[in-house]
Amino acid sequence: MGVCSPPMDADPRANPFAVLGLEPTFDVDPRRLRAVWLQKAALHHPDAVGVGAESTCANDALRQLSDPLQRAEVMLRLTGAPTVDERALPPGFLLEIMDLRERADEAQPTQQQGEEHVGCRHQTELAKS
Repeated sequence: MGVCSPPMDADPRANPFAVLGLEPTFDVDPRRLRAVWLQKAALHHPDAVGVGAESTCANDALRQLSDPLQRAEVMLRLTGAPTVDERALPPGFLLEIMDLRERADEAQPTQQQGEEHVGCRHQTELAKS
């Protein structure tokens, strides 16, 4: 993560759309994105103003918004939806499920045991008739 990557609600510069003055949308025109970035980069270039933080933010914003996957992650964060990393299963979850499945399998009668049980029930019903 770069200079402009704190949580989005903590710093408006963390929103790459806001950094470049664009409306948040997934469908970004690459030519417009580059044009807006060039304007921002010219205004805040370290050779012109002596400080590179704003230029770095503009570069980070361009990089994030140019890549469709990163742009999608930005859109998810902006809307408060979980990102790919946040949807990961908790540690130990799969082992717990495997253990539960094993216990469930042990608790169920095997097919052979089930057939013996059905046979006994059938014989009992015949005896009653």
